[in-house]
Amino acid sequence: PLAELAAIAKLSPFHFLRTFKSVTGVTPHQWLLQARLRQAARALTTTQAPVTQVALDSGFDDLSNFVRSFRAEFGASPRAYRDAA
Repeated sequence: PLAELAAIAKLSPFHFLRTFKSVTGVTPHQWLLQARLRQAARALTTTQAPVTQVALDSGFDDLSNFVRSFRAEFGASPRAYRDAA
């Protein structure tokens, strides 16, 4: 949670959020989502695990949300991304 990250950094949640975004260009939530999607992309190209399993292993609870987020990040569905790799 944001409050825990801010406490570790010894900053207020608002100041941590603002500083994180100024350094990385994205919010902590966006950074985490992108990290999960990169992990999924790597799994899609290096394993034969079903897309559903890759989504679950990457921290997504909803397959449709995973597919929508993956397409927005990489410009292709998970299956098409795997096929092109």
